[in-house]
Formats: sequence, C-alpha cells, structure tokens
Amino acid sequence: MITSTADLWLTAYPIATASSLGFYLLILAMAFPAIRSRMEQLLGSQKSTTQQHLRGFDAYRGFAAMLVAVSHSWYFTQPVFSSTQQMWSVLNVGAKAVPMFAVLSGYLIYRSVLSINSIVDLRIYVLRRFFRIYPVYLAGVLLGLIFLQYIDGDGFQGFRLFFADLFMFRIFWWPAFANPVTWSLYIEVVFYALLPLVVLTVGRNRMLSVAILGIIATTIGIYIGREFGLWRFFLFGIVASELAPRLKHGVLPLFALGVGLVAYDLSGYAGSTDWMGQIGIEPIHIGDGGNTLALGLGCALMLVTTANMSVIPRWLDILPLRMLGIISYSVYIIHPFFIIANFPEIGVIARPFDRAPFQSMTLMSSWYLPLVFLPGILFWGVASYLLVERPGMNLGYRLTSQIRRASVVAA
Repeated sequence: MITSTADLWLTAYPIATASSLGFYLLILAMAFPAIRSRMEQLLGSQKSTTQQHLRGFDAYRGFAAMLVAVSHSWYFTQPVFSSTQQMWSVLNVGAKAVPMFAVLSGYLIYRSVLSINSIVDLRIYVLRRFFRIYPVYLAGVLLGLIFLQYIDGDGFQGFRLFFADLFMFRIFWWPAFANPVTWSLYIEVVFYALLPLVVLTVGRNRMLSVAILGIIATTIGIYIGREFGLWRFFLFGIVASELAPRLKHGVLPLFALGVGLVAYDLSGYAGSTDWMGQIGIEPIHIGDGGNTLALGLGCALMLVTTANMSVIPRWLDILPLRMLGIISYSVYIIHPFFIIANFPEIGVIARPFDRAPFQSMTLMSSWYLPLVFLPGILFWGVASYLLVERPGMNLGYRLTSQIRRASVVAA
C-alpha cells in the first residue's frame, strides 16, 4: 500500500538532496558582495557581439526550462510526485514550454541573422551557433552513454544510435534518438541553418509579411503536428522582433494581454483552453504538445512589449532570475539524466518503460518536487554551464574574434 509521508525526504533520494543543498548554498553565497560579484561575472550575462542585452528575456527562458524539467520529473516517475501535480496542474502542460522556447529563439536568432552582411559575418554566425549548441549537446550524448541509454534491443542498436546522436543525424530525419528532449533541438538547428538563406532570398523588408503569411498558412492550410507545428512559433518570434522597434503606444495593456493569453493557455490541458480551436480558427490542439495559436500570440506580445518597457524588465533581470535563463539550455539537456540518476528504474528513457516499480514507491509531499528535486536539477544546470557551456561559448568567441580581426587586416 502506498503511503504519503515526508519523514524520509532527506534520505529517499540522496542525489537530489545533496544537489539541492548545493544549489541553496550557491543562492545564499550571493548575499556576500564579493561572491555575488563573481557570480555576476560567471552567470550574469553571455557574450554577444551582435546583440544588445534584452532585459527580462532570460527570465522567460528560465521559466520555460524549469517547466519542462519539473513536468518531466512528474511524468516519468508517476505517481511519485502526483501530489505536486494535483496542486499545480501546469505540470500537465509542460510540453507547451517548448513552443515558448521557439518564440524566443525566433526573436533572438532573427536579430543575429540581420547582422550578417558578408561571408565573414556568416562564418561567425555559424561558429557561434555551433559552440553555443554542440558542447552541451555532446555532454548529453556522453551522459546517455554513461547512463546506458544506448543499449541493444527493441530497435535500439547501441553503436548506430550513439553514432547518429553524436553527429545530429536527427536533423536529416533519423528515426530515433536517446535523449527525448533533443527532438526540438534538432528542429532549432535546422531553423538556424535556413534562416540566413531565407532572409537573403526574401529580403529584410519583406520578412514581416512572409512570417505573418507563414503563420496564416500553418493555421488554416496545413496539418499541424508536433514537430512541424514548432516552425510556426519561430515565425511568431520573427514577427515580434520586427514589430518591437515600431511599438510606440499601449505597451502595458498589450503586455497584460500577452501574459493573460499565456497564463490561460497553461491553465488547462487536452485542448480545454484552446479557445481559438474551439471557435473554429484552427483544429483543437490535443496530441501535438499544445502548440496553440493563442500561446504563440501571447508569447509574441510579451516579447514585443518587454523590449519596450523599463520597470518590469528590470525586475525580471535580477541576478537569480537572469541566472535561471543563462543555465536554461543546460537544464533542458541535462535534466533527464538527473531523473534517471534518482530513479534508475526508468531504464531507457526514450522508449516505453515499466511503470510498475513506481506504484510501490512512497508518494512525496507536494513541496518536495519544487523545493528539493527541481533545485537539484538547477544545481547541475549551473555545473553544466560553468564546466561545459561557458567554456564552449568562450572558445567560439575567441575563434570568431580572430576571424573578425583577420578580415579587418585583410581589408
């Protein structure tokens, strides 16, 4: 018989407990000015030669990453964290964080592409994208090897799958991959590769019209599946990026509208809050991760208005919230392995597994998942950022700086 108790929360999952303690110590250490200053240097910002820092955007990215991580923690271990899910129904719709990421990517990557004016700029763009994405992705592939995710049997041909993941063959429609969260990353990589070509072909002056047309086409003319539907959200990001410099009035009401649309969309599941689908604008989104038109519109409104406000973005840009955004990519890639480390009963996480062992486990109190398990994930997100992601970006920054200096000398 399953019982609900918190008596053994310190010892039930020692990896989670120790990791969360490390995260809380890091937060407490920020009370000391010297340490906070150092954390500001390490976790406070990311280098960019093409973009001005947009306040508040990191907080949005951090929220999306945490939503994915916490919802997967509940989903893969049901019913261990069911009490949390009953209290916070947003766990049912964690998949909606992925299209939210896509809107952010569309906005930010489009701004990067607009700075490409030469072959040298294109080389720099490609190298910066590679060193931004691949090092942490590679760490995830190696963790998959360590956690025995590349095993033979049931179509998982170990060496072939590892090799395919290592070289990102999924972007060429390879049929399988070991880390389930990377499905959207492969789509992003294709978006990164195609966007410069699209902008060059269409021209900057037509991009807003083309993006809007693409949103309309994918809404009324094309079947929206989970993977293909993600492209619509990149387009929402491009529209937001184009409209942001033009917005002069009504910023706060539009921001409130965007927040309201996103909050309502996240408040239900299985199409229950897809009001645009219910009134017939598009099919009701149930089995595609909740890629609703209203969610894209709400996210776009939030980004457009955040870029034109001062007070709210400043609140969102405090160091702890900014830090969550900085480590969001590491959290996104690493969190499945943290779940497996605490629940080895999962086995191979990318294929159906036996849920019977979880039925006899102790149900954890509602506070355990957000206050202990999630901070443990964030701790390893920080570690991944400091040990893998940041060094990778710094290497890319050095290489691109050399290319830029060489081009100046050659000129």
